[in-house]
Amino acid sequence: MLKFPQAAEADKLLADFQNNTMDDSSDESARPIFLRAQVSLESGNAAAAVQLLSTALPSEMQLRPAVLATRVALLEQTGDVSAAEGLLQSALQHWQQVSKAVPRDQAAAAGVSWCLQRLVTLKLSQGKAGTNTVTLEA
Repeated sequence: MLKFPQAAEADKLLADFQNNTMDDSSDESARPIFLRAQVSLESGNAAAAVQLLSTALPSEMQLRPAVLATRVALLEQTGDVSAAEGLLQSALQHWQQVSKAVPRDQAAAAGVSWCLQRLVTLKLSQGKAGTNTVTLEA
């Protein structure tokens, strides 16, 4: 999985620590996951890093702006552009629902804006600017 023996050892220690804090749903319990993703990335395994951020984090953390941006970037780095696009579409729907429920929520408006911008950028980089798959809710 990881290229360097020290990275594998660090990953194992962090995984053990993560397993011991699984019951805690606080931001603190996510630190071992973030550290494991960083170790994976530093050892050249972006796929393992994106897997950790996509599956090991609690669902309420997966669409936080920094985590979302990191996941999208890692998916692009691994060449999984369709997964990056799907993640952006899903995040866009989430932020649109939040924005609809609380119209003055600036974070939701920023989330919608960022997702749209990233989707357009992604489509332009893939030569898909003419495809009509970005959906906006009124």
